[in-house]
Amino acid sequence: MDIVNGIKIVSHRESLEPVFSFFGLEYDDPALLTAAGRFLREASSNADVGFLRGVLWERSPGFMGLWGACARHSSREWIGVYSSFLLHVVSTTTDLDHEIKRLLLGEQLISDVVRTSEGRRALNTILDLRGFDFFLSYYFCGEVEGGFLIDFSTEHLDVALRSEGRVERADTLQADAEARKKGLASVGGEGGLANLRADGERAWYDYLGHETWRMLARESRTELTEAFVIQAMIERRFLRDWAPVALALTKVIEAELAVALLRPWKPQFARAEFIEVPTDSRREKDRISWRKTCFDLLKRYGQGGAEPTLGQMQALSGMLDDPLMDRCTTLFAVMRASLGESAAPFLARVEKLFACFKEKVEGKTLVDLRNASAHPRRGEHLLDWRPAVGWLRDLLGTPPAELLSQIREVRRLTARQEKASAETT
Repeated sequence: MDIVNGIKIVSHRESLEPVFSFFGLEYDDPALLTAAGRFLREASSNADVGFLRGVLWERSPGFMGLWGACARHSSREWIGVYSSFLLHVVSTTTDLDHEIKRLLLGEQLISDVVRTSEGRRALNTILDLRGFDFFLSYYFCGEVEGGFLIDFSTEHLDVALRSEGRVERADTLQADAEARKKGLASVGGEGGLANLRADGERAWYDYLGHETWRMLARESRTELTEAFVIQAMIERRFLRDWAPVALALTKVIEAELAVALLRPWKPQFARAEFIEVPTDSRREKDRISWRKTCFDLLKRYGQGGAEPTLGQMQALSGMLDDPLMDRCTTLFAVMRASLGESAAPFLARVEKLFACFKEKVEGKTLVDLRNASAHPRRGEHLLDWRPAVGWLRDLLGTPPAELLSQIREVRRLTARQEKASAETT
């Protein structure tokens, strides 16, 4: 490793040696292709979103690490294997769509993927699952320009479609691309897109108020801005699908609730113990078993596991002041005690906060919308997402719900505990 002007310069070999070491191989051993292929094939049988996120970015060796290390010895078989893995991720969840877009469009792996039969079939299926919007929206993150991306994606998808004999779909795609270019032009070109982001940030800032906006995590503010831009592009007929807007809004709720309800006590979750109360009643055993399940979610999270989902947090909210749970663990009593005089208003605020979880729009609750937008199932495309998006927006900032303002008040009540937790981690 060299140091130039105080900056560490890592060589190509130094950056990739950990990938080879992960598989017990020496640097540049061509056997990596076989080992990496086996690794991704095994990963393609796992449907856990946290696991798949780890394979893509968070855990060694990481997808880009694998791709970089295998590049010198790359083969059509290897490209086919990782194409199938990317398709598996898309088929499993929409939560990782941004990561897949970054690989296919930002890193331009689509140019390799389209060279193999497995890759072309994968692109056909992704197009069927997500629609053309999927291949046009990555520029919202700033890495790829919109006008270029229309031509770039259309060119590669046209090859993938025609290779599978889908000539009519390819012709339709070409016509669709031309129509969307007109929609992009109506925004005012690429500069107009940058202005849309600024407009989106200002719109949410004004709507939520400066106190609530400043409270939000940077990722949540980005999600809200992205939601605004996507909606604006739908209204200008550049994009068509409203589901990603709903996904962004529900992800903000999920992330901010986790910060307010879970993060202040994460160290306590890791240390807590659960003792099942002896009983001869079958009903009582079932009730205790359910509480054990909820407790285990928190325990795993405290020990570095996945953050509980929106639906799981809804279930956990009912355990904050539950007599049977208190008989099995001291965790929640400790949580209430740590809040002192703020415990009663905290519990009341949480109860009010989760009351809106029972409301429905288009026959679906907030948790239903989160799940449907993240893990689309057969027939989910029939859902009219537009009224759902309007309802979610009102839920976030319009009385009486004002969900994000309520979360802000919960955080105000737990601020002292949140600070103490941060000092111990």
